[in-house]
Amino acid sequence: MAELIDVILAGLTILSAGFLKGILGIGAPLVAVPILAALYDVPTAIAVMTFPLVVSSFAQAWMHRKAAFDRATLIRLLGGCAAGAAIGTLLLDVLPEAWLSIVLAAFVFAYVAIHLARPDLAISARTACRTAAPVGLLIGVMQGAAGVSTPLSATFILAQKLARDPYLLATQSMFVTLGLTQILVLSVVGIMTFDLVAASAIAVLPMLTGVWIGNAVGDHVSRNTFERLTLIVISLIAVSLVVEAVPQIIG
Repeated sequence: MAELIDVILAGLTILSAGFLKGILGIGAPLVAVPILAALYDVPTAIAVMTFPLVVSSFAQAWMHRKAAFDRATLIRLLGGCAAGAAIGTLLLDVLPEAWLSIVLAAFVFAYVAIHLARPDLAISARTACRTAAPVGLLIGVMQGAAGVSTPLSATFILAQKLARDPYLLATQSMFVTLGLTQILVLSVVGIMTFDLVAASAIAVLPMLTGVWIGNAVGDHVSRNTFERLTLIVISLIAVSLVVEAVPQIIG
């Protein structure tokens, strides 16, 4: 009976995470991983969420594939992400994860502060294209070495002052690239067992259901509201990074 309750709670958790992802394109791990880790453990939580995140990100990217986002910028961004994820994974045992998290959180707080002070300030399309590859490389390294990149990736796209559709196309394309790399790494190191693959595959259904509902709601959200909600979510992720990293540094 207890196992059934855990399964139901896990399903509702993933559904809720999908709902948030459907609206904003981000935030699903922020909702799902802590609760799944409490029900099971951290490696299981991360492994179970891999397929739902990749499949739902692909679905969202496909839904918004016709959005007006510069394809040259996107290609450079994804290429940087793939290369960075490979490098970050190789440096997994070398780079200090706690300090990486602090740097990432500081970057987010700085952007939020600048945004609040100068809400009209934006990265131009030319600058975005020119910096896409190195930014993508940094995003990939953060994902590979620290297991998190959303604050940086979402901030880079958000800073371009895009509408919701091109924002979702770019962020979800990045998450697919990073997620596939993560699945490969988890398989190589032995965390992604057959049982977890099966559980992760089953978890795709509640995730997609939540994304479908969230996307329908998100279509009626104004650009300003969308931007504010995204800022709140990336700020919460940054705070959680600091909360996790500080004890590791001072301990």
